[in-house]
Amino acid sequence: KNFPKSPFLKKAIKKRDECVEKLAMNLFEIGKFYFRTANYASAIKRMQSGLEQYPNQKFNDQVMFFLAESYYMEQSYEKAEKAYNHFLQQYPKSKLAQNARDRLKSIRK
Repeated sequence: KNFPKSPFLKKAIKKRDECVEKLAMNLFEIGKFYFRTANYASAIKRMQSGLEQYPNQKFNDQVMFFLAESYYMEQSYEKAEKAYNHFLQQYPKSKLAQNARDRLKSIRK
């Protein structure tokens, strides 16, 4: 903003984007750790925070899926169903889409 003609502008933007991606990935990894250790409430907080703070990351399909899985694992089936549906609306071609559809089938039985 202050120096739009700076020769360093492109490098600075690239570096900023790399840092933001690392911060987002770090939050996701912490959330996955909580998920693996069955601390689903903390996993949910991390996944929600990641989606709010870093909405445009290329791995957000995974974040959203782990959010839905965390709800499912803590037996919050209504929230899980909403999260899986939202995931499928946002990422219908994700490699995790079939897993989400399978979970939805198990919830609706």
